Amino acid sequence: MDTLNFEVFTRLMHRWDTVRGMAEEMGISQEENETMEKLISIFNLMAQTGDTFVPARATELAEWLWTSGVSFGVVLQVVFKIRKAIRPILIREYPGVEGFLNGQMHFEDISNHLLTLISDAYCAAATRQ
Repeated sequence: MDTLNFEVFTRLMHRWDTVRGMAEEMGISQEENETMEKLISIFNLMAQTGDTFVPARATELAEWLWTSGVSFGVVLQVVFKIRKAIRPILIREYPGVEGFLNGQMHFEDISNHLLTLISDAYCAAATRQ
């Protein structure tokens, strides 16, 4: 998708440990933790390559969710916890109100794009069964 700005992940790459810690403080299950690690891996891939390899990785994640019996709702919970955790980080990484809002909008656009890919692949995995 050419309209997505993956630069936000370049700024977040060195902050994922902080995000993990903040998510743990919110309370996170083992399934959510495994899902978060897989999502962060995809986010790091996006920082390096944009959207090139993301559909395949989203499919892998969705198939893992389906075969593991993990609800798609777990992905949603994790993404929303990540969104909440990165707000203070985005405030530091993007100066000013406009900067913060731009960073947040870029992250939300990309994470919504990823959620769509995962959802489509999850539904495809479910219908193959």
